[in-house]
Amino acid sequence: DDDVTEVYSSSMQTEIETIVSECEILKKRGNEAFGTGEYGQAILQYSLSIDKAAELPNSSLFATDIVLSNRSAAFLKLGQHEKAEGDAKAALKLNPDNVKALFRLGLALHAAGQYESAMPILGQALQREPHNKQIQQAVKFCEVRLEQERRKRMEQ
Repeated sequence: DDDVTEVYSSSMQTEIETIVSECEILKKRGNEAFGTGEYGQAILQYSLSIDKAAELPNSSLFATDIVLSNRSAAFLKLGQHEKAEGDAKAALKLNPDNVKALFRLGLALHAAGQYESAMPILGQALQREPHNKQIQQAVKFCEVRLEQERRKRMEQ
């Protein structure tokens, strides 16, 4: 009986390692496509990685939040703000400490013109990474947009 359990555990472990390896390969392909500006291809590879990771018995075996955050960035590049927002939120659900996902959520909201929603999220990202120049710049842009919106309201 112990032999059967050991063989089963061993084959399960091998299967898990194979799935994780496939997820990593697909993520890497997505990163390469993103790096060359092929955002549609990046989204496809990230999606395949996410789908493959769903086959794992435990979500902690592969950092799906990173792939979701990466796919969010690709959606942002293509101007698909709602999809970028959805992926960033899904990534944060899996890992609330994912600063890139938090930042990308803020960017997606900002890009959609939801400056009042974006500002506190970008502020949280900046709190976590105060020296990140991209986050600092996004916060400044959002502050400018918020001020422009407030002025418009005052004029009406």
